[in-house]
Order: sequence, then C-alpha cells, then structure tokens
Amino acid sequence: MAIDTATSNAGRRYTIPIHPDFYIPNSDFFRLLVWQMNSVANYGYIASIGGSYGEFNTVQIYNDPSNGLACKIHTLGDSYAGGGALSAGVWYIGGLTRRGGNYYSLLCELNDPEQVSEGSGVAISSGYLPSGTDMQFGLRSDLTSDATYAFNGRLSDAIFVNGFGLTQDDLVAIAAGKPLHEFDWWDRRALHAHFKTSAVDGFMDLTGRHPVTRNGAGYGANEIDPQRLIRSNRPESVEELYFSIGGLSSGGGFNPAWAFGSNVIVGMQ
Repeated sequence: MAIDTATSNAGRRYTIPIHPDFYIPNSDFFRLLVWQMNSVANYGYIASIGGSYGEFNTVQIYNDPSNGLACKIHTLGDSYAGGGALSAGVWYIGGLTRRGGNYYSLLCELNDPEQVSEGSGVAISSGYLPSGTDMQFGLRSDLTSDATYAFNGRLSDAIFVNGFGLTQDDLVAIAAGKPLHEFDWWDRRALHAHFKTSAVDGFMDLTGRHPVTRNGAGYGANEIDPQRLIRSNRPESVEELYFSIGGLSSGGGFNPAWAFGSNVIVGMQ
C-alpha cells in the first residue's frame, strides 16, 4: 500500500529524525523514491532535509510544475530529470544519484519502462552534512504547513543507499519487474521507508534503523501500491513495527519487549 496525501495538502507529511545515514557522502550514492502525483500544480517536495531550498547542506527532491522532477544539493545547481512536467496519476520511480563527480535527477514511469530520462549532471566534489531539522517526506523540511510546498499524491517507498550510484538501466530493470533484493545494494540500504498506510501514527523503516512518524490529518483513502515494485522474496519478521507512543530504543533498533504494545506484521515484503 501507499500513503495518500490527497489532491490538496498543506501539512500532511512524514518525518524521520536526522541521522548520519542521511548525510551526503563524498562518493556515489542514491536517494530513490516511488510516487504518484494527484496534482502537479505546485512545488511539492517529495523528500527534503536540512532546511529551506538552496541553503547550505540541504538536500531537496521536489516537483517543479513546469520542468518535472528536480533535485538540489546545498547551493549547487538544480538537476532536472528532463521530459517536462510530470503527469498526474502516473506512478514514477526516480530521484537523486551521484555517479563520479556529478549528481543527477533521474526518472522512469513504473508502468512504461521506456519512458526513462536523466538530467544533465551537476558538478559535486564534496560531501554535505544536513542538520537542524528532521528529514521530511511530503513537505519542505523547514516547514510544518504550506500548501505551496506540500506534496499532493501517493508515496510508497523511499530508499537511501550510500556507496552505489543508480543508472537509467537500473530504473528500467526495476520497472520491468526485477526484484529489488537482486541488486548489489540491497543489503546496503541506509533507509527503506515503505509508506504502507496513513492509518498508523508511525512505523519503523524496513532496515529497522529509523522511526518514521506521521504528521497531519485528512489523508486520502487511495493507498494502493504500484504492482510492479518487488521488494523482497523472503519473509521479514521485524520489517514493520507500528507504534502509537514510544516503542523505540535509544539506538533505534528492534526490541522484542515492545511487541505487547505494538502491531508487528510478518509476511512477504
């Protein structure tokens, strides 16, 4: 399933406490997202960390109403995935990656793998350490409510990996049905948030490292996942621990003692 922030939104968003896993390394990395836009008319921020657009050490992945998917790191230039404005109602997979000395926006339609594009590279020669605010999905990270910069649509996955770059061929393979666990980076995920439903206050990401918290009310009821995304072929016992209050150790890991007050879902992911 996938969360649905609906057609109009100002404050519906998900937050994750800032963590070194989310820093930008001075090496290859990627930030992969899977989403569908209900409305493409505003600058909806899909993922954001560190503060406002263009500030030092910030990372932004957002929708530009005219140019489509855009990514920006620090005060460096914007990278646009190309192809013009995104289309409402289409499932996309893409995001931000660094390969070598450049970073890129890249994008693919999940149900039409031939529709893949990548923007021109933006030179990058160092790492960056976002700070000061939680990472947010669905709104720019320095805001708690703003209809101009809130994401209007459905979000199913956010996968962060350090040490590997992502290519257009990788996106095409995923869209064509290659299971994610078959990629070399699967066991190197720093974050894998599967936004299954907005009916819970929060959950642990699939790595068991990061708590994800829901904010705001009025989420939509359309929570159907993209069918082509194959996350795993094996059962996971602690991939999803939903919680209402507390339930997290200081180290962010799983504690079986929480189970009496939590809903632990075991199954195929």
